[in-house]
Order: sequence, then structure tokens, then C-alpha cells
Amino acid sequence: MFRLPLLAAACLAAPMLKVAAFASPPPDTPVRSLTLTQALSITRQSQPALQALERELQVLDRRVRLAGQAPPVTAGLELENIAGEGERRGFRGAELTLSLSTSLELGGKAARRAEVAGSENDLRRVELAQQRRDHLADTAQHFIEAAVARARIRQAERVLKLAEATLQASQRRADAGAAPRTELQRARLRTQEARLSLRLARQSADSAARALALSMGRPDLHVRVDAQVLKLPALVSLSELLDRLDRVAAIRSGDARLRLAEAELRLARASARPDISLSGGVRRFEGSDDEVLVAGLSIPLGARERAEPERALAIGEQAAARAARQAAEYRVRALITQAWYRLTAYREEVETLRGALQAEADAVVKATAKGYRAGRYSLLQLNAAQADALQIARRSLDAAAGFHKTLIEIERLVGSRAVGESES
Repeated sequence: MFRLPLLAAACLAAPMLKVAAFASPPPDTPVRSLTLTQALSITRQSQPALQALERELQVLDRRVRLAGQAPPVTAGLELENIAGEGERRGFRGAELTLSLSTSLELGGKAARRAEVAGSENDLRRVELAQQRRDHLADTAQHFIEAAVARARIRQAERVLKLAEATLQASQRRADAGAAPRTELQRARLRTQEARLSLRLARQSADSAARALALSMGRPDLHVRVDAQVLKLPALVSLSELLDRLDRVAAIRSGDARLRLAEAELRLARASARPDISLSGGVRRFEGSDDEVLVAGLSIPLGARERAEPERALAIGEQAAARAARQAAEYRVRALITQAWYRLTAYREEVETLRGALQAEADAVVKATAKGYRAGRYSLLQLNAAQADALQIARRSLDAAAGFHKTLIEIERLVGSRAVGESES
């Protein structure tokens, strides 16, 4: 059964999809089989972009601690009344003051700054989680492309087999004088075209396999993918997918932005309360060797007026975040709905083509080939029958590839599996 990955979680099960990987092995080296889960595990371990995301996650909490720090205590040294004249000549009238000063924040500004930093971290975590899913989905998409490329090799091999059988029949007809030599030449041309198509299909498969290895972060690996692409998993219902909107990165990001705007508004309100600057220390008079204590207090004026633009900005950002969140929900609902209906259309196309149509087309090819050998049908009729059967097979594969790629995009968007029970 062909399975697609759970892109939102670490465990991505795909037991029927296997990739054979090796690093430039000798011809007799045994190939180790890997499931897609293991391929994605290699991606998590080896992809530099994912490693960078993990490192960024590890340092996010430090921003909260940094933002929540209280104002520092400042040590000051001040020397006054030096290098004067008369009695204050030189240092005789000097005054030396050693002081400590700090700012006393009112309104819980440190806690509000920590809230803002925490909300920024929450938003960044949502973004990083989505980037992680994007990288894993990229690997899954490359896996599908590699699997489809391998399936096209099998189709090309079948075309070549039919072309060679037709060439043999044409040779016998030409030798018996039942067909002109030009018919034999046309059969040879089709055989040569089939061989060329097979070589190109193999090159395409090699290219897709190389792209898969690169997406895994292991360009040194040589991979070969074999998968039952035409077997489609069952889907969960559309209503069940829509019930998972709270897992969608765009919705979670909207919620995080709304919480951030609310935290910024609380910080703006706290900024309306002025901070008190305190200082204290010791002053020494060099002329009399006397020492006294000094203290100071200052309060800025107009703090509320200066904070008003910041508060108005925070209110506007809060309203914008709320509207953006609602718009994101509508947009995601539309995307999921459209993708789900595309999946059902792909499924119907695959099942219809692989069912009676493919069987009937294959039967026509078999009957036409038999009739051609007996002289009842022309080469043109045989080629047409083979082309029809090949077109149906190609359409089936294209539709199956579209199904799996669309399913990956849904799981990338929703952040959870979109398949139900397996279909045989």
C-alpha cells in the first residue's frame, strides 16, 4: 500500500515505499532497503537547513530572559572644581563623588517585555515548524518523482517489448511477401524510438534519484526508488480535515501574531507610567577632607503623551492581526477544500483508467497483434491500438502522481495525516 508521510510529526510511516541507497558501491555490493520513514529520518539528521532550524529553536528562550532583565546598576565617578585659581588652584578645591544609579521601572515593564519576547518566540516556533515540514515535504515530493520515474522505466520497457514483438512479426510478414519492406522499416523505426525512450526514462530516473539524495542532505548517496505508485490510500473526510484547522501553520501563525499584538499593547500601556531614576553615593571635599552622602531622584515628564503613539500603533496591529487571522482561515479552508476535491478526481481517474479501460485496451492490443500476425490487420492499426493502451497507462500514472503530490501538500498544510484505512 502506498503511504505518504505525516509531515507535522517526527514519525512518518510509509511501509510500502522503499528506497535502496548506497554510496557509489561496487557492482556486487548488497543494496540496503530503506522505508520512506528512514529516508526522512536521514533528512532530519543530514539536511543542513533542518539542523540550522534546530539550533535556532535552542536559543529562543534566551531572548525571553534577555528581554526580562531589569535596568542595570551604573557606577559613576565624578571630579569637580579642579584646576581653578586662588584657593581652588590645582586639586585644593576638588570634589570627588562616587555614586551608584539605576532606573526603577514602574508598571511591570520588564514582565511586559518578557511577554512580548515570549510571543515573538511562539510566532517564530510556528514558522520554524512549518519550515521543517516544508523540508520534509520537499523530500517526500522528490520521493514521489523518483518513484514515478521508475514506473516510467517499466512503461518504456513494456513499449520496447511490444515494439520488438511487432518487429519480429513484420519481419516474418515481409519475408513471406505478405507485407512491403517499408512496413518492416517502420517497425524498425518504432523499435529504435522505443529504445531511445527507455534510455531517456532511465536518465530521468537517475536525475530524480539524485534530486532525492540532495533533498535528503546526502548528495553522496546513490538511491533507487521502487514504489507501488498506482495504489492509492483511503482519505479522511473533508469535514475531518477542516476540523484540524487549529494545526495549520497559517492559522497558528495568525493566533501567535494576535497574542504578540496583545502583548505589545500591554507593554505600550505600561510605558505610559514614567520610570524613576535613583542615584546615591559619597562626595569627598579635598580641601577639608570632609565626606558627605549624596542622593538623587528624577522623573521624566510627559511619559503618557510619549507613549500614546506606541499604544495607538499596538491597537492598530492588534486589529490587523485579528483580521489577518480570519482571512487566513478562509483562505486555508478554500485551499483544503479544493485540494480534497482534486484528490477525489485523481482517484476516480486512476480507478477508471486502471479498471475496465486498461483491461479493454490491453485486450485490443493482444487481439490486434494476433490479427496482424495473421494478416487481418495492418501495422497502422496495431500501432494505434498500442498507442491507445500506452496513453491510458501514462494517464493512470500521471493521475496517481498528482494524487500523491496533492496529498503531500494537504499534509504539509494541515500538519497531520490525511489518509484513513488502507485500500487494497
